[in-house]
Amino acid sequence: MIEDKQTDFEKITDFKNLYAAYKKSKCGKGFSKSSIKFQVSALDGIHQIKRRLETKTYQVSPYHQFTIYEPKERIIKACSFKDKIVQHSLCDNVLLPVLNNEFIQTNYAGQIGKGTLYGLDC
Repeated sequence: MIEDKQTDFEKITDFKNLYAAYKKSKCGKGFSKSSIKFQVSALDGIHQIKRRLETKTYQVSPYHQFTIYEPKERIIKACSFKDKIVQHSLCDNVLLPVLNNEFIQTNYAGQIGKGTLYGLDC
């Protein structure tokens, strides 16, 4: 399928995009239990996510809640590893391309290539 002709849903469920989202999701995860469990059979896991999205049977898992104490006490709610893959696929392939054109030039938050140093340089 020609990438420009894909619907937003097809962009999210495209195996290549899901695999890229998987690689992005595992960066910085270290040896977290959910990340390692998924990596054991990553290709099969990506195919399952793709199939569930396409058949509209995908369900978001409950959030994992924990408390951290540095620099102050905070309650963190984290999504599952498979949900993070879907989230990256959605954001990277649908939301960011649309929203990048809507941001003002001096908005540096959460944009690829426009981090703290880019903002300071401007």
